[in-house]
Amino acid sequence: MIFVSIKMYAEKTIAVARERKHEGVIDSPDAVAEVGGICGDKVKFYLKIENEIIKEVKYETPGCMAAVASCSTLAEVAKGKTLDEALAITPKSLIEGLGLPGIKNHCAQMAVVALKNAVGNYRKK
Repeated sequence: MIFVSIKMYAEKTIAVARERKHEGVIDSPDAVAEVGGICGDKVKFYLKIENEIIKEVKYETPGCMAAVASCSTLAEVAKGKTLDEALAITPKSLIEGLGLPGIKNHCAQMAVVALKNAVGNYRKK
């Protein structure tokens, strides 16, 4: 097991993870998706969608600080976007924006995959 000290995280990551904006569950969501990460973490995204626009985003994760910060940032960025715009969000943008340490890049990847899967599940309906 690899230990990541809080000292390895950028101040932005710490602040976003502590705030936990958009954390929770949406009652009667239009789309849901859950993804597991290589570290054993899980991420679940809930979406409310109107006219192909993401009106509300919530997430749940019992994960580490990087997972929480990645999900929170992604939810903030995706809210108000069209589905196609949300699908264009990359893990790299989260990694760079949060200053994630390289060993935690998979957390951003996991969040983006969960969001994209939720959009895919919505479109399958």
